[in-house]
Amino acid sequence: MRLNPIDQNDPDLEGAVLYQAILKTLEYLDEFGAISLTKSRAFNCKFVHWAADNFNWPEYSREEMFRVNKVLNEQDYPPAGDVHDLLKHLRLGRHYKGQFVITKTGKKFADNPNGLFDLVAPAYIFECEHFYGWGDDEDRLSQINWDIILNIVNVEAENGVTIAALVKTFYGLEPTEDEPYWSDFSKECSNLHYGALKPLARIGLLHEIPVERLKIQDTQYVKTQLWRKFLRLDTDRHIRPRVVH
Repeated sequence: MRLNPIDQNDPDLEGAVLYQAILKTLEYLDEFGAISLTKSRAFNCKFVHWAADNFNWPEYSREEMFRVNKVLNEQDYPPAGDVHDLLKHLRLGRHYKGQFVITKTGKKFADNPNGLFDLVAPAYIFECEHFYGWGDDEDRLSQINWDIILNIVNVEAENGVTIAALVKTFYGLEPTEDEPYWSDFSKECSNLHYGALKPLARIGLLHEIPVERLKIQDTQYVKTQLWRKFLRLDTDRHIRPRVVH
C-alpha cells in the first residue's frame, strides 16, 4: 500500500468532513487564541455550538443536535470529541492552563494547510480507536488489518456495495430471516460499519448511501475520487476501468 500526497486545493477534499473540521478548528484557534476547557478538560459549550454551526457534518446537523439538546457539550456532539482527540494526538493543539491552544505546528497548518490531509488521514484511519463507546467486546475487527480491509473494499466498492455483501466476502456470513441484532452476522455488520467504513467515509475516501430502514446491513458504500487519488493498493490491478457515458 502506498499513500499519495493530496493537493490542498483539491476540490474532492470538500467531502472529507473530518479533515474540514480539523482545518476549521485550527483556523478558529489561530483567530481566537484558545478554546476554554471544562473541569473535565472537554471543549466548552461555546465552541461546541460553533462547531455544530460550522462543521457541516451530515450525521450531526445543527437542527438535529438542538432538537434534543438546549445546550451542547462535547459529549453531546461526537465530531467535537473526534477533532479534540485528533488534534492532541497529532500535537497540533494542547491543553494549557485550562485552555486548548494551538501549537507551532498547528499554526503552520492554519496559515497554509498544504500537507494537512496527508497528516490527518493516515493518523485517523490507522492510529485512532474507532470502537470508542461500543463496549469492551473484543472481536475480529478490534484488531483490524487495514491492508486487507482496504484491498477488499477497493474492489468491492468500485461501483457500490452493501455492508451485508462485504460481511459475506470477509466472513462468509449471510443474514437469516428476522435476523436478531445479537447474531454473528449483525455483529459483524455493525463492527465493519462503525470500525472501518464510516471512518473511511468521514475522511472522504468512501461515500455512504444510507437507507431509510434502520438496517445497517443495507447501507451502501462507494469509493470516492479521493480514494482513487490517495490510495495505491495491490488490488488496483483487479479493477476494470470504469466506462463513462
